[in-house]
Amino acid sequence: MPRYSTISPKMCPACAYAAVYRTKTRNTKNPIPNKKKLFNPKPTNKRTPWREKFTGDMINHVQTKFCNPYIRERDNTCFFGKSISDNGKIADAGHYYSRGAKKGMALSPQNIHGQSKSGNSTLFKGGDLINYRIGLVKRFGEDYVKDLDYLAMISEGSKTLDRMNVIMIGETYKYLLKNRIWVFRQSEFDKIKFELYGKGKIKI
Repeated sequence: MPRYSTISPKMCPACAYAAVYRTKTRNTKNPIPNKKKLFNPKPTNKRTPWREKFTGDMINHVQTKFCNPYIRERDNTCFFGKSISDNGKIADAGHYYSRGAKKGMALSPQNIHGQSKSGNSTLFKGGDLINYRIGLVKRFGEDYVKDLDYLAMISEGSKTLDRMNVIMIGETYKYLLKNRIWVFRQSEFDKIKFELYGKGKIKI
């Protein structure tokens, strides 16, 4: 065909069929997503049972819903609502060994005690660990604190807080709070935990 011809070349039947086929399959295989559904998923009222959550979420649930309420109630009852570190009013369940430093101690009743808001706040007193330790010695003695230090040294987060153990810990805290049984040492807590499991009161 001449270079400047105005006549359009004809497409062969096979090429024409292939072009139509590509257009059809592109529209059916990759439809444009519905933006409303994509960015506004339909809300659901169903909540995931705490035992079925991911391990990290399950630990957080046990901490906030079972462990912390038990610690606050225990220390309000046994120590007239006085914070372990400054004798202020108990508002929080404060860790001596923080969750970030010792993950395996996150749910230990020996490591958690009732604290005031200011005592437990990193903004004000940073956990007030010096007075926290003094308070532990005054209440429970040097042996208690030495035992706590040993537990922290041997703790292993991933092994101490595997799914099965977290479930057992959560159920034990629920049982202790319901029956108002106050324990302060990890060994006491573990004894009750395994007794409940052995009697079939904790289902895994």
